[in-house]
Amino acid sequence: MVFCKGDEDSINRVLEALNHFSAATRLIANRDKSHMFVAGVRDQVKAQLLEKTGFAQGTFPIRYLGLPLSSKKWSKLETTVDQQDYKPDNNYLCKTIIICWKATIFILPQSILKKVNRKCREYLWGKTVEQKKTSLVSWDKVCLLKSRRGLNVKDCRTWNIASMVGGRYSITKSYLQLKGEHNKMEVADLIWNSVALPKYRFHVWLVVYGRLLTKERLLRLHIPVENPNYYLCDHRVMEKSTHLFVDRNWITSLRVELTQWINVQLPAGELKYVLECIKRKRWKEFSKELIAAVWGAMTYQTLRARNYKVFKDAILQPIEVATQIKREIV
Repeated sequence: MVFCKGDEDSINRVLEALNHFSAATRLIANRDKSHMFVAGVRDQVKAQLLEKTGFAQGTFPIRYLGLPLSSKKWSKLETTVDQQDYKPDNNYLCKTIIICWKATIFILPQSILKKVNRKCREYLWGKTVEQKKTSLVSWDKVCLLKSRRGLNVKDCRTWNIASMVGGRYSITKSYLQLKGEHNKMEVADLIWNSVALPKYRFHVWLVVYGRLLTKERLLRLHIPVENPNYYLCDHRVMEKSTHLFVDRNWITSLRVELTQWINVQLPAGELKYVLECIKRKRWKEFSKELIAAVWGAMTYQTLRARNYKVFKDAILQPIEVATQIKREIV
């Protein structure tokens, strides 16, 4: 691709360079596959330039090295996202990735970038034809770094702006500057450790964030609940995060079984408090990650046991759950 002014002198210089290149390399430009794009000159001058070069006149849009090029701003039609009912399959993800890849090269319409973010958000939290699930954490917070309480998901709108900044900053540095400074989560390395299963990590992140949908939180969000009581105990108390993971017989029995297995004694308390205690211990890094993974699995399986009781009217015994956690961790 060669650029020059739309006058005869500039064209002569370009042809001179091409002829010199051909003489040196014995490579000749294919005039059938080469085109000249002319803008801002009179029709008479355009005809003279085309006749002099022997190239055919090209028209936009074109594809160059796989990239679509146009003389106009991208339209919604050219960057459209699938309008059909959303299905989280590989084909849909490929379409979304292509749009995000284009966002690193071109300035895309804001409506398209907003729609891509919405589709990614629906994929994260889940959506079906019948219903759309609630976003437990705002998209702005999800797009923060994991060390800053996020999931390190790229916000397509901000990424598109960062990719256009250029200069001495990389796209990633520009993106982080645009997202701004946020408080660091001290226990992030224990949440996202390599020992825990992915489902445990995501669950622990929600618990530490305080976004788990307990009965108490559902009522605070003005969502009707048939029975607000905690299902894993006989006492009629409202289900709270402390009841699920701290001070009831079911979770206590599971915690005793697991602490005997890993031969570690930790104070009972909220998950974030326990992780902070693990962080302060002078243990090897792998030991900290292993114990944090066990605690994360314990809270996940406790919530799973509660759901079994609610939706299947079946009771999972703590000893059975402890055996499953040991098998998954090891």
